[in-house]
Amino acid sequence: MKEYNPDIIDDTKSLLYQQEEVVAALNNSGIYLFRYFPKERTAYIDESAVQAFGCNRVYSDMPDSFAADMVLGADLKTYYAIYDAIAHNERSASAEFRLKGDTWCKVTLTATQTDSDGNAEMCIGVIENRSEVKSIEQQLRIDNATTLRVRGVGAWRWENEPGKELRLYLDEIARGFFGVPDGITPEECIKIIDSRMYPDDVKGFFDYVGKLIAGQPGEHTYRFVHPERGLRYIRCSAWYDSGYKGYGCIKGIHEDVTDLVLQEQTQKEALQSALVAAERANMAKTTFLSNMSHDIRTPMNAIIGFATIAAGHIDETERIKDCIDKILTSSEHLQGLINEILDMSRIEAGKVALDVKKTSWSEIIRSVMPLVQPQIQNKRLSFRVEALTVRDNFVYADPLRLRQILVNMLGNAAKFTAERGNIDLRLVQLPCSTEGCGKYRLSVRDSGIGMSEEFLTHIFEPFEREQSSTVSGVTGTGLGMPICKSLVDMMGGSMTVTSVLGEGSEFVVELELKLRDDVPAGNTDSLKGMRVLVAGGDPRTCESVAGILAEAGLRPEWTADCEDAISRAKKAYAEQDSFAAYVIDRSMHEMDGIELTKKIRGVIGDSEPTVVLVVYERDAVEKEALAAGITAFCNKPLFMFELVAALLGKNAGGSADRKAAFTPVKPDIFAGVRVLLVEDNELNRMLLVELLRETGMVLDTACDGSNALDILNRSEQDYYSLVLMDIQMPVMNGYEAAAAIRASERADIRELPVIAMTANAFSEDVKQALSVGMNDHLTKPLDMSRVISTISKYVRTK
Repeated sequence: MKEYNPDIIDDTKSLLYQQEEVVAALNNSGIYLFRYFPKERTAYIDESAVQAFGCNRVYSDMPDSFAADMVLGADLKTYYAIYDAIAHNERSASAEFRLKGDTWCKVTLTATQTDSDGNAEMCIGVIENRSEVKSIEQQLRIDNATTLRVRGVGAWRWENEPGKELRLYLDEIARGFFGVPDGITPEECIKIIDSRMYPDDVKGFFDYVGKLIAGQPGEHTYRFVHPERGLRYIRCSAWYDSGYKGYGCIKGIHEDVTDLVLQEQTQKEALQSALVAAERANMAKTTFLSNMSHDIRTPMNAIIGFATIAAGHIDETERIKDCIDKILTSSEHLQGLINEILDMSRIEAGKVALDVKKTSWSEIIRSVMPLVQPQIQNKRLSFRVEALTVRDNFVYADPLRLRQILVNMLGNAAKFTAERGNIDLRLVQLPCSTEGCGKYRLSVRDSGIGMSEEFLTHIFEPFEREQSSTVSGVTGTGLGMPICKSLVDMMGGSMTVTSVLGEGSEFVVELELKLRDDVPAGNTDSLKGMRVLVAGGDPRTCESVAGILAEAGLRPEWTADCEDAISRAKKAYAEQDSFAAYVIDRSMHEMDGIELTKKIRGVIGDSEPTVVLVVYERDAVEKEALAAGITAFCNKPLFMFELVAALLGKNAGGSADRKAAFTPVKPDIFAGVRVLLVEDNELNRMLLVELLRETGMVLDTACDGSNALDILNRSEQDYYSLVLMDIQMPVMNGYEAAAAIRASERADIRELPVIAMTANAFSEDVKQALSVGMNDHLTKPLDMSRVISTISKYVRTK
């Protein structure tokens, strides 16, 4: 048996009471709600029902307590029948009875949550005030037809005279309900009604008629197909008049209750969906904290790994710079990831702003490689990257968000792909009808474990993870794909996934980005007719490179065999139609690209031909490659604009968008500028002092806001040029200190620029800082280039 969980009931109560708009609409129709928990034997009555019927808000010891308080004694048997039905595992039951004070009501009780044995755990109750309808029925009995018309209730009479056909008499309103035109005889009328009644409801209706004839008056709702209005719900209230003309008849009223029934159905579905959503969310969030490792560890692994490499090559300046560059990139990604894990609700609400700036696809993809390569290499996965068809590499976009999307896609692929599996990353430029924009498709395909069809419908929901035993023990936050989907939506793009369980998955992102207008178009006229040999270990890549070079007007040939490459070079040289350029992949089968270059140089000599080496890590092989006769480099993944630049001799032997590992701070840029640094954490204070002193600042420090005010008040006139203020500090926080500075009696203190330097990174933190008089806001960890540009707005620079 399923274990009874009172916490679910508490959560459900809270959730159900939030359905205010739907409940209000029902209340206006004389319909009210209550909730009944059989295992607690407790009922919770909506406030509107309390006011309508004068009952209590909560009833314990149900159903006895409500019966003693509210139900008319003569109707107790009818009242208890509802709860007996639920207790015997019926899904729904209803009855009509009177409350004390002679108020008629109809109660419908529906089990919306059951345990594994079918016992009801929670029921939704609907109370309808039927006093007005009962009054109408009474008025019908005394032939008050006018009142019935005002109420929109149609009267009917069904006669079964012995020896004659059944006859059905309908008034004008009832004819309208059923779409029966004037002039139809009572005998024809009953045939029309019979033909239009919903087939599944015919038996139930005639069972109801049998009860009426047996002297059991009541009501019944059935479906009817109106010739113009379609499916309608009709409520029938009737009784048997045995004394009518000596042979008896059935008399009653009809109401079209379609809108009411649909409202009830919508309410039940909404409540049930809300309950399921609450349980699902609670379960997912419970596992969240135990699954956070994957997304955070990816950049942390890169930071630790490259720091270790740097420590082991302390005398190799270029290697150190390369490691620092990758550490900074990983740190930036980690910072963004942590911010969004803490702020998932903001992403879902669309409140995270994009930081659109000049960037390039080549820079974005290559900056991701150090983050994912450790995972890929550890599992010995085959990893292919293809971006050759990208014509417009330089775009306006948010590089941090694009990098985050790509890291999540590749990280998931690596995590859920077994050793020696395959991962393919493809960037394709698609036709775009928007002027000045480019359309791109970014896809990651893996040969991993795949996903079930059921889970695919939930993969973009926060905290969701596939629960298959195949992935047991694989941890993660469950936030990666929802964050990606939200970011892609913010960018105006689309994100889709296809997957086959046990065979792999493919995630596809399509984006339309504005093209940069500050990049001159490449001119390949001088390359027309150039004969080029492409040599690499992957035939598919070689063929693609050759095909694109051919489209640009060159004469390419390709081979995936080293001996064949050497043979082609000899033949071309002997025929005096030498290759003007060679594009050689570092990774060949029989020998590496550097060795192949040496052998080709042995045939053609050291002059003239351009030899481009395609390589992942240029720094590790540059010296050896140049000595072997390499004249230019292209980094993997290979972008065509870089290859063209290399063939034109414009990349000076390096990647076209290769940048410095880091930009050092210009010494003494703020020489002599006196700054008061307010920071309570001693380690942070030491770090900030060390960083900022490189700019030439003269720094004094304070450990909290109160200490800072004392230092300022004791200082000479115009002594300080700037205050750098932390926010969260003991004694007096940064906001309070900034407000006190702005209220100072000394003009030089009152007008001091105050810049927040804090880990409070959200947009409202920036607004609050500005609202108390701070001039600007810097977020930790610090980006020194931004620190310098921000401070430069308020003090002189050298």
